Amino acid sequence: MEIFWTTLEKILGKVFPAKIVSSFLGIGYLPGWQNYWSSFLILFVTDIILVFTYGGDFILYRMPSSGIIVAAIFAKLAIVVLILQLVGISIFHTQDPSASSDENIVIQIALGQVLTVALSMPAIMSIYYTVSKLYGSICKGILQCPFWFNDFMHLFFFFIIPYAFFNVVEVIKPWPISSIQLNYNNAISITFEGIFLAFYSVILLYLTAFIFCDLTIHNAIVLNKGIFQYVKESSIVLSDYLRNTVKKISIE
Repeated sequence: MEIFWTTLEKILGKVFPAKIVSSFLGIGYLPGWQNYWSSFLILFVTDIILVFTYGGDFILYRMPSSGIIVAAIFAKLAIVVLILQLVGISIFHTQDPSASSDENIVIQIALGQVLTVALSMPAIMSIYYTVSKLYGSICKGILQCPFWFNDFMHLFFFFIIPYAFFNVVEVIKPWPISSIQLNYNNAISITFEGIFLAFYSVILLYLTAFIFCDLTIHNAIVLNKGIFQYVKESSIVLSDYLRNTVKKISIE
C-alpha cells in the first residue's frame, strides 16, 4: 500500500502544481509577511468576485440575506482549498521534504481565513453593523463624506473585520499551533494549523460580537441554520446540474 501511494504521488507530481498550491501562488516565497499576504489575497480576490457578481449594494445593504450567500460561498471554497491543500502538500513533501509552514507553505493560512468567514458570519455582520454606525455618526456629524466614499468604507469594514481578527490570532499562535509546527511537518499537521487558527478566530469574533455588539445566541443560531440550509440546497442544485450534464454528454 505504501508503494502504491508513493507511486501515485510521483505520478500526480508530474501534472499537479504542488509547489504553486502549497505556497499559495508563490506567496510563500516572498521575503516577509507571507502569512498576512496569503490571508489578504484569498479574502481580497473572493470579495472582489462577489462584488462583481452580486453588486456592492447587495453585499452591504441586503443583510442578512447577502451574509448567508457570502458565508455559503466561503464554506464551499473552504472545501475546495482543503482538498487542494492535502493533495498539494503531500506531493510537495515528496519533492522537498524540508518544506514547512515556517517557511514556504502558506496555503493553510488561506484555508483558515476562508473557514473563519464561513463559520462566523453572524459575528462579522454584528461587528460590521456596530462599526458602520460609529462611522456613520462621525461622517454625518463631523465630516461630509460623499456616497462613493461611504460605500468604499463599508466594503472595507466588511473585508477587514475577519482579516484583522484572524491575523491577531495568527500573531499570538495559541496552543497547540506552535507545538504542531515544532513537532510535526506533514499535510495533516499543517492542515490542522489552519483549522486551529480558524477555530480561535471564530471564538474571538463571537465573543466580541456577544459582548460588545449585541449579538444574541438565538440570532447566531438562526443565521447559521440559514447558511447551512442554503449550502445544502445549492449543493443539491449543483449536483443535479452536473448529473444531467454527464447524462447529456454520455447520450451524445
